[in-house]
Amino acid sequence: MRPRHAIQALLRKACQLTLLAALASPSLAATVTREPMPDPARHQALEGTADQAPDAVAPSVQRESVGTDISPPVKTPPKLARGKPAQRQPARDLEALGIGWERLNAGDTPAALASFGQAEASTDKLISQEATLGIGYAYWRQGREAQAEAKFKALIEQGFRIPEVLPNLLYLLYKRGGPKAAEPYLKYLPENERAAWRR
Repeated sequence: MRPRHAIQALLRKACQLTLLAALASPSLAATVTREPMPDPARHQALEGTADQAPDAVAPSVQRESVGTDISPPVKTPPKLARGKPAQRQPARDLEALGIGWERLNAGDTPAALASFGQAEASTDKLISQEATLGIGYAYWRQGREAQAEAKFKALIEQGFRIPEVLPNLLYLLYKRGGPKAAEPYLKYLPENERAAWRR
C-alpha cells in the first residue's frame, strides 16, 4: 500500500512540474488560448447596439447557403397618395396668391378677387389666410366695406397677422358704428393704445 501512495504522489508531482514547465515555456504557452471575459463597458456597448432607435435604418442581413450577405439599407417608399400629389396643389395656390397681389397693386380688383378666390380654397392654411386678407383689401377698395369687415373679423378670430389686420378692422368698425362697434376688438390692442380708439 505504501509504495502505491508513493508512486501516486510522485506522479502528481511530475504532472505539476510538467504543467509549470509548459506554462513557463513561451512555445508551449502559445498553444493554450483562453478567451478573456468581456469587461462591463464592452458588454454595455454590445447591448446598446440592440437598443437602436426604431427610426434608425440599419443594414439588412440575409442568410444564404453560402454565408451572410449584408445589403445596403433600404428605406420603405412613402405611401402613394390617391389623386393629385399634395405638393403640386399648394404650389398652384401660391402662384394664384402672387397673381392676386400683383393684380390688386395694378388696380385690377376683379382679376385680383378671382386669383385670391382660387388661393383662398387652398389646403394650405397660411396661403388661404393670406388670400382672405387680399380679398378683404380688394373688397375695401371696391367700397364693399361690410364684406371687407367680415373678412378682417375672420382673420382676427384665427389670430392671423393681428398687428396688420386689427387697425383696418377697427377703422371700418369705427366708421360704420362708432366706438361701441369697435369696443369688442379693442382687447387685441396693447393697453396704452385702447384709450385713443375709445375717444
